[in-house]
Amino acid sequence: MGFLTGRALCVAQQSKHLKLWKIRYFMLTRNELLYTKKSGNRVREGIKLSHDLQVIEDQNHVVHPGNFVIELRYRNDRRIYLSAATEQDRALWVTELRAAQSEAVENDGVSASGSMLMGGSGSSASSGFMRHHSESFLSAITLPITRRHHGRRKRVSKERKEERKRQRLPRMKKSFSEIWLQDMLPLPSKHDSPLVESLCFAGIPKELRGRVWSWVLGNKLQINEDLFKICKTRAQAVQMEMSLKKEVDNSTSLMTETTPTTALESSASDRSSVSSDSVWPLKAASSSSNDLTGVPPVPLRADFLHDAVGVAERLVTPAERSIRLVSIDMPRTFGHHPLFQAGADGTERTTEVLEAYICYRPDLGYVQGMSYLAATLCFHMDSFTAFKALVSLMSTSLLFDVFRMEEKRTFHYIAVYNQVIEYELPRLHAHFENLGIDAQMYAVDWALTLFTRSLPLNIALRLWDCYVYLGTPFFFQAAVGLLLLYEEALLCLDAEDVIRFLHNFPKSISATELFDAIDAVALSCQEINELLAGGTVAAWTPDSAREVEVKYPDAYE
Repeated sequence: MGFLTGRALCVAQQSKHLKLWKIRYFMLTRNELLYTKKSGNRVREGIKLSHDLQVIEDQNHVVHPGNFVIELRYRNDRRIYLSAATEQDRALWVTELRAAQSEAVENDGVSASGSMLMGGSGSSASSGFMRHHSESFLSAITLPITRRHHGRRKRVSKERKEERKRQRLPRMKKSFSEIWLQDMLPLPSKHDSPLVESLCFAGIPKELRGRVWSWVLGNKLQINEDLFKICKTRAQAVQMEMSLKKEVDNSTSLMTETTPTTALESSASDRSSVSSDSVWPLKAASSSSNDLTGVPPVPLRADFLHDAVGVAERLVTPAERSIRLVSIDMPRTFGHHPLFQAGADGTERTTEVLEAYICYRPDLGYVQGMSYLAATLCFHMDSFTAFKALVSLMSTSLLFDVFRMEEKRTFHYIAVYNQVIEYELPRLHAHFENLGIDAQMYAVDWALTLFTRSLPLNIALRLWDCYVYLGTPFFFQAAVGLLLLYEEALLCLDAEDVIRFLHNFPKSISATELFDAIDAVALSCQEINELLAGGTVAAWTPDSAREVEVKYPDAYE
């Protein structure tokens, strides 16, 4: 049987009784899958990539606990099984094998020679023998992060060098938790010091993450519990208004359908009389609003209710009506986690926070992606603390601009993102352009959810530890780090596979390797901020669209 690991690049032959996984090293040539027992040894066996080779990814005959199996069928129904560490890895291997098979069938009859095992000491002529994209893909996974980045010769500014020094944690006698609890959190507000930054980059302990995030984000907008309660009450009122309007509309529609034809042909005065005599059976409103015991509810006339609904409509903004989308999005937000099942504590807290925020910013309302931000906060905080943190988080320039969906500002961020990628990763930038892949296809989703939908949650939380401290520029550094980590693999994929990969990174991703890649980014936060501040598109302000002539007196006495 086979075993494809992320580092060793091995393949193994099927044992007779399907009980043993044997490691074999392999290479993919123009027309064969070759493998041997040891790295660098002579090739002993191979599978011809002919038209009768079947690559089966959904087989269920053989299982490898914790891994994902691929079945290859060839010559006289012989079989070999390969095992990938993650489902994403399996998909990539299947793509590679099928592409190689397709090319081999097209070029059938063309002989190939001079192959050598990857990592071996064969002739240089083997580079022409191997399929270029296969070699790139395989080597991308095998090379350690430090070696891959050793050859980068980007100019690094003095600011970036100082930034890197601040982010490296000095040797400490205390544990991380002790430093936070004894030295940092007792301070009244976020303390801008190299130690805080290095602690964030080292990773905030899970049990302290909520307290630290809240402390770092602060409360510049003076959010208090009274405001939170007001917003929650307002959210309930908005939902009542929407429910009442729906009930009135349904009843009006029902009355119209049941009205006889003769009544429709009657005069305007007759219709007015019918309308004024119609009684609206509002059970919920009459019973809930009447606190007097023994007093029967007074029936409300339809015209009065229509007027009441009309007044209520004017008190609710169109964006506030997006509150109905919260219940639709919540099942899709971390739905695999027990804390966010229907009726679970996490779901209730997140819904409460989102509904309060919608009424806190009735001009913005709810936008898809907010549920991931609120839910991530509710993993670590109570409802009020999460609401306060969400208000602060949404006040950062990147999140506020992308959630406003203001076209000019959004395209400005995309333009800066493209500049950064072109400078840091020119080969990958050119590859994406050739494939027609635009940053809007993946980077906007990264921003709206701050990576929580695309990355394993434990990795995304490590990025959040730094984002809450550094803000918008760190988003660009993190994005470059992710692309740099998988650059060689991405260079081998077609457009569809690239987009699928960027929306669902492998679960095997290493936080250490990712932060090594982020450390290798050449641009500093200050330089990224300068790029964001440049251009012809000014940052949004509450008064940016107002042109009001101010009249002032000639004299003050």
